[in-house]
Amino acid sequence: MTTPPNVRPRKEGGLVVPTEPSVSHEIGSLEEQYQRCVQTLIKTGIISPLPETGKMGVTGIDGQEYPVPTLEQAKELFDRNRELIARKSAQGFTRLQLTPFAMPLTILADRVRSVILRHYQEEKIFQAKRHPSDPEVPIDVSPNWTITTSDSGMLRGADAGEFVYFTKRYSKRQYYGLRKSELIRKPDICPIPGWSIELIEDFSILPQEGEGQTIGGRKQLETNHAPYDYLINTFRKAQYTQYIGETRWTPEDAFVDFVSRLEETNQVSYDLNDGSGLLLLGAFDIIEHSVPYVWWNRFLKGLHLDACPASIQSLSLGTRSAVRLV
Repeated sequence: MTTPPNVRPRKEGGLVVPTEPSVSHEIGSLEEQYQRCVQTLIKTGIISPLPETGKMGVTGIDGQEYPVPTLEQAKELFDRNRELIARKSAQGFTRLQLTPFAMPLTILADRVRSVILRHYQEEKIFQAKRHPSDPEVPIDVSPNWTITTSDSGMLRGADAGEFVYFTKRYSKRQYYGLRKSELIRKPDICPIPGWSIELIEDFSILPQEGEGQTIGGRKQLETNHAPYDYLINTFRKAQYTQYIGETRWTPEDAFVDFVSRLEETNQVSYDLNDGSGLLLLGAFDIIEHSVPYVWWNRFLKGLHLDACPASIQSLSLGTRSAVRLV
């Protein structure tokens, strides 16, 4: 566990969903985004034909097969969540993502590593753009440091139960979270076994402190808050506030988002030099008693998974939320 740059310890602890029924309009938009997600998962090798069923999907940490959600299943979720989706899409949650929670984190990281190397070999890997008109700035990649961790066992530990997910507290003794093996069949996270279907905001550079925009009555989450502060002041109160329906990100969410954006834009995400290191508040390392975060490391020239105390805040670190459909 390392302390990120610019930190100081704390003293204390376009989915278009019409409001009026218009199934054809909604399905057209959903189908386009669904196909984008599935094609990206195929191209990156995250999903592949399953040995027993032949369907596209992932093999989970329990050895079971988890086919990718179908368009029909996604449509059912959208129908059940029409009111929430209308509200959250107006607040900027317009990008669909399919996250395979059942997939071992070690294997998911290997897929990300392969995609980074392929883009580097093809000379198609650049810094994230703040504006579409910004020039493309190539970045270097070290084949030996494509994905690194501060602890060589961190990825394996997550699969082995050393991470708990969606803990209610960042505490050494009372964390009340779920192991990965429990999470993948929990309907309010994975309505399709092994998979989360979610909406996220469509950006890769985090809103900096004092720069978050208010969209649809919701203030964007900004950098420079401690994990504990985000948990207490945003996510615990989400159902009563402008953040209703939002949940925390996990390493699985971050890896899928990173690799999807790299495939679609040739740009990396979570660059610490952009103040966009990403706290993954949906996971908690119960061995190190720390919160994981992921960042693009220009010095090591790769993606880095690390962890920090829940009381640390940094100008370089922020977080994101997802609207999981259940």
